[in-house]
Amino acid sequence: MLLAQKKPGHCPLVCSELLELIFSNLKIKDILYSCFTVNHQWNSEAFQVILKQKEREFREDLDFIKYRLDCSEQEITRIYTVIYTPRYDWITAGEEIANVHAVIKSHINNLTSILSCLIKSSVLRNKFHVQWQNLYKQMKKLLKDINLLDDINNT
Repeated sequence: MLLAQKKPGHCPLVCSELLELIFSNLKIKDILYSCFTVNHQWNSEAFQVILKQKEREFREDLDFIKYRLDCSEQEITRIYTVIYTPRYDWITAGEEIANVHAVIKSHINNLTSILSCLIKSSVLRNKFHVQWQNLYKQMKKLLKDINLLDDINNT
């Protein structure tokens, strides 16, 4: 009830900040339901909060994918090194190649699902499309590298 008290010369908490605090603890469907039942101002505030949540989720997802692809790239480099050593173990290398291959393929699905969201939202597309493209290119390169390793291992 502190928000209801006004002190002369002091600005009360801005409505959008208050709504952001309220909405940040709700799921998107609950935010939308609340907005449809209250008023138009809440609708625009909710849109901003939902957009911030989506941006945060996209950033976290893309950062995670980038991290995993970087790890896969290091693993591919390590496997290349192992293949050309005298004590090369064909079975172990094959299993490692299969594991890296599975990680990279799982990110194809992740990037595809993110792309469908980017297509639907011009705001998100403008913010994340370049990062998405770079990850997709990195993933395609890694997929090509791991397939080459698999071919080397199988010959």
